Amino acid sequence: MPQEIRLWKVRDKNLERISRVESLKQISKEEYLEDLLEHDISIISDDLIVIGRQVETDFGKVIDLLCLNRDGDLVIVELKKGKAPRDVIVQVLEYASWVDDLSYEDILEIANDYLKEKQPALEEIYHKKFGSPLPDVLNESHQILIVASDLDAQAERVIKYLSQYGIRINAVTLNYFRAGDDEFIAGAMLVPKGEEERRKTKRRRYLTYDELMVIAEDNGVAELYSMLVEGLTPLFDYRGTTLSSIAFCGLREGKNEYDF
Repeated sequence: MPQEIRLWKVRDKNLERISRVESLKQISKEEYLEDLLEHDISIISDDLIVIGRQVETDFGKVIDLLCLNRDGDLVIVELKKGKAPRDVIVQVLEYASWVDDLSYEDILEIANDYLKEKQPALEEIYHKKFGSPLPDVLNESHQILIVASDLDAQAERVIKYLSQYGIRINAVTLNYFRAGDDEFIAGAMLVPKGEEERRKTKRRRYLTYDELMVIAEDNGVAELYSMLVEGLTPLFDYRGTTLSSIAFCGLREGKNEYDF
């Protein structure tokens, strides 16, 4: 279960309990949380810059926030004002299947269109945030972050499972507190960073698409490998790499869940 957070105000050695608002839906404005995260994405991670808001995909769906991390990987941020149901997993994997195909030029176009009213281009924003030039390769991998006030048990279980087996997905639960005119937000990761690092140590690193192609070339099957990947990709909703291969997953007809 995500960590339960409690908050007290300390005044002259006396503790005053701050009341937690049960749902982020009770925030006065519908876009309030999205506004906060757009203004300061460090609420959920120090390693992100926002490069798009309400980004429309090719299939007519909209990604709440699209971000870029230090490695040049895209990060999908999906916001749920209340408890996130299991269905949100299908939703974000659909987004990921679209993000996976974005080219360097596509990302620059999305980012600079979003940033044009803020003046600096993506290269400047990236350099200011991370102190280094924008990577030559963008979107070698991608990550999914679900932000909600709570998760249902099925969503939590599936997120933990997917994160353990190569899908870079996590959830941030935000607790919203109010004391008079003062408002507070506190967050907790479902899969803590320490656990992510432990899993990296325990498990070998998942291969990139380029590394898999090199292996195919070394074994004289590069043409067959490319033909199979190109042929299978349109038939599935999502693909990702594993320790030694590419894994494809798709939504079963009549089922609101994915097969791998």
